[in-house]
Amino acid sequence: MSIITTIRSKAGLLVALIGLALVSFLAMDVFSGNGIFSQRNPTDVGEIDGDKISLARFDAKLQETIENYKANTKTEQIDEATMASLRDQVWSEFLREGIMGGTYNELGLEVGPEELYDMVQGKNLHPEIQKAFADPATGQFDRNKVVDFLKNLSKQPADMQKRWKAFEDYILKDRATRKYANLVGKGMYIPDFFADEYVKGTNIAATGRFAFLDYASIVDSTIKISDAEYQEAYERFKAAYKLKDDIRAIDFVSFDVNPGPEDSAKARQTLTELREAFATGNDDSAFVALRSDLPYDDRFTPVSTLTQPALVALAAAPVGTLTDIYLENAAFVLTKLSAKTSRPDSVKARHILLKVENQPDTVVKAKADSLADAIRKGSDFASLAVSLSADPGSGSKGGDLGYFAEGMMVKPFNDACFGGRTGDLKVVRSDFGYHIIQINDQKGQKPVVKLASVAARITATTETFRARYAEATQFASTLKNAEDFQKAVDKKGLPKRTADNVRIGDRTLPGVNNAREIVRWAYKASVGELSPLFEADDRFVVAVLTKSFEKGYKPMEEVKTDLEVRIRREKKGELLAAKWKGILQRHKNLEAAAAQAGTVVQPLLGASFMGSFINGVGQEPKLSGALFATKARTLSKPVPGERGVYVFVVDSLSTLPKDYDLKSAKASMEGQYRGRAGNEPFGAKRELAKIKDDRHLFY
Repeated sequence: MSIITTIRSKAGLLVALIGLALVSFLAMDVFSGNGIFSQRNPTDVGEIDGDKISLARFDAKLQETIENYKANTKTEQIDEATMASLRDQVWSEFLREGIMGGTYNELGLEVGPEELYDMVQGKNLHPEIQKAFADPATGQFDRNKVVDFLKNLSKQPADMQKRWKAFEDYILKDRATRKYANLVGKGMYIPDFFADEYVKGTNIAATGRFAFLDYASIVDSTIKISDAEYQEAYERFKAAYKLKDDIRAIDFVSFDVNPGPEDSAKARQTLTELREAFATGNDDSAFVALRSDLPYDDRFTPVSTLTQPALVALAAAPVGTLTDIYLENAAFVLTKLSAKTSRPDSVKARHILLKVENQPDTVVKAKADSLADAIRKGSDFASLAVSLSADPGSGSKGGDLGYFAEGMMVKPFNDACFGGRTGDLKVVRSDFGYHIIQINDQKGQKPVVKLASVAARITATTETFRARYAEATQFASTLKNAEDFQKAVDKKGLPKRTADNVRIGDRTLPGVNNAREIVRWAYKASVGELSPLFEADDRFVVAVLTKSFEKGYKPMEEVKTDLEVRIRREKKGELLAAKWKGILQRHKNLEAAAAQAGTVVQPLLGASFMGSFINGVGQEPKLSGALFATKARTLSKPVPGERGVYVFVVDSLSTLPKDYDLKSAKASMEGQYRGRAGNEPFGAKRELAKIKDDRHLFY
């Protein structure tokens, strides 16, 4: 009873405390930038010049792209690498539309219905239309296919109509992009003097002699650099330290799960136990399909192409013989000789193609058999091919395909031709339809074998995996901060790796292919923060975020080492240039000056004004410029370069070729600049755009 009384007496105080706690909680939520009052929308994957791209909007476009990819590649399974590529593709489309769309509108660039018709059915067909409606057998564009498709489009499934609309949108955007590129390209103009100077700068070569004093002749420790000099150099070279994107730097250790001796022994034992059943079995393809880690290969292989010693020996053995177990590509393999024969080097054949399309397969098969019977009874093959074959390329030639080597045709067609004899008439089904094939000739014969291989990959067992996981977990559990990380690495002698320029969309790290989750963590972590234990492919990774830079300029402290190299080189250049000047006051001859300086004269084998690489010297852009600013056969002033300070004499300059034509050179330059008009405007506008890429929060 006393407890209840006490609570009642303190009720006002409790209400006040609870109220204060709620206010504190909400305030923390506000100032953290992540709560219910935050201005940031966690469903946005990015923002382009104020246009927020919501996750729903991005995913809708992504799903459309995925469906198109599946339809084009005829696949239902998409691996993570391809999915990442498709996401990048969608983001690039948003970028291009967001950055260039306004430009097109301002310029009044439009693609009207008439142009769309012209691209789809008219005289100026879009390349993708030509590709989409090409005959699969010949690769030739078929205009009738386009017309038939569009006439029946309203009868097609909704999914097909949607894909066609997306296809039209693509070619409309592509035409607008090409129009803009043409507009910019036509505005390119190269003045005569510019073209003339460019040709001279790339074609006239200087030859002569030089001597130089190496920067390495001055000990680094003798060069003192003040804070003011660092600051001044940082301002001068700041452009070199500009970051176009946010970057992160991490250190990490990787505990790789590699198969051990026991795993290797287990894989070998697997094949040992299968050997007797494989040797006595009659259906090699089924046996391999059920028990091998690698698929069955039904092709005949020329004996001359075999390189594995075990297989070379097997080819000379009787059919049914097995090899000993051998190691190949991290797997133990047991191979059986299933068949051996000889096959032609090349075959000449002709065919009549009957497509299945919307007809029942049995109807088309019956028609093919009927045509084959008619040909056997005397009907003219060539006439039937001209009138009936769905392959216009060969049909117009009586079905003749000429000579072809093995592997050039689809497998059912190939096997019929190379497994048959001259004069055979066969009916074969392929992905294109039914073929009535007549073998007209076969050239040459070579021994071939059909091999059935059962493979057991050497992979880490569960026990190996668990042991490595336990080791990685034990390592991670002892760490509290970045200092602990480094101490543990040093103590255990672990190989630490560094990734200095990790960008927000990266999916790999040095030695780690599937590193997307690690990169995502790096962009959420604080400098010095330790990561959780990540599993990436066959390894466990522990990382620490060491640096974090936002888009803009790297701070001076981060580039101080590079600045030190630049400043030291400049100071050494001043000292060595002063030394040269003193010598040149006494000697006007290069050889005498070099002897006084304690160096040697070397040949200058050839340099152009526009080229920074000099034969006999190396990469020296300042020296290249000085060569053409100094009077010939005159001893130059000292020129500080990349390796040292140079003095030189230009003995001669080459002349332009006799067939030099300014008009042709100018046209060539204009062509080069116009060729860049399609992409460079987008790149320049992208630099100016305000882009926020938050895809790492979701993918």
